[in-house]
Amino acid sequence: MWEKEKISKSLSVGLVALVFIFLSLQFVFFVAKVIEIRKYNRELVAEQSVTGADIPASGFDQKCARDGQRQPAASEFGQKQARDGQKSAAASENRQNRARESDGVPSDGALLGGQHESSLQTDTLAVQRRDLSGVVARTFSLEKLPPRPVRKPKPKVELNSADTTILMTLYGIGGYYARKIVDFRKRLGGSFASPEQLMDIYGIDSARFVGFADRVYVDTSLIIPLDLYHMPVDSMARHPYIGKYAARGIDRYRRTVDSSSFTLDALLENGILKSAYVQRLKMYQKK
Repeated sequence: MWEKEKISKSLSVGLVALVFIFLSLQFVFFVAKVIEIRKYNRELVAEQSVTGADIPASGFDQKCARDGQRQPAASEFGQKQARDGQKSAAASENRQNRARESDGVPSDGALLGGQHESSLQTDTLAVQRRDLSGVVARTFSLEKLPPRPVRKPKPKVELNSADTTILMTLYGIGGYYARKIVDFRKRLGGSFASPEQLMDIYGIDSARFVGFADRVYVDTSLIIPLDLYHMPVDSMARHPYIGKYAARGIDRYRRTVDSSSFTLDALLENGILKSAYVQRLKMYQKK
């Protein structure tokens, strides 16, 4: 164990020594190179001072000298560009004037001098768009625009006679909710008495109902009245406003009274039906 630790320590020390030696050699070579360059510069300066020759400029000084020689040429090029710009501006102005005259729009000079008069056509309204330079970009007539299509109002849906295909045309009603509406209608006895009854279906809240409320209605002649006094118990149990527990209570109560005493208010007073359900069932009473 101790021998392995000694070997690892000796290896690490040797590695550090090699790195130090390598860096030392690099530093020595760098110092020697710097000394050699300075010695060469001193000999060159001494030789030029004896011969009287000009000291060559550095690369940066030479570049500045060349740029100074090119400045006159660049100045001439800039002047040429300025002259070309003036010519192009004059040509552009001439083209603008010709375009305005061809489109029936007087030029600036004509507007100032009053030599041309603009003619207005009352039968066609022409609209012109100009960019920032004043050039006419596009001219078109509103008479060429296609007329807007007239949307026909969608037909209304009668809830007591509509099938699932027609119900799916309502906003927010797909195949799932269309089947639930038809099934709820069957459990009611075959008819709706009011469009608001759709909100009694689980999943159709007021937000969804508002989306198609203006397209649904109920034909009152198709409402099927409910006769709870003679209605089978299983049919009352499936009814969404009665249920199994109330159906058994209604069956026991109607056995104790005659048909003239059997009313929805009596079922409410005896605690068989709730007030909200009684109000809905009254819509199916014979009138």
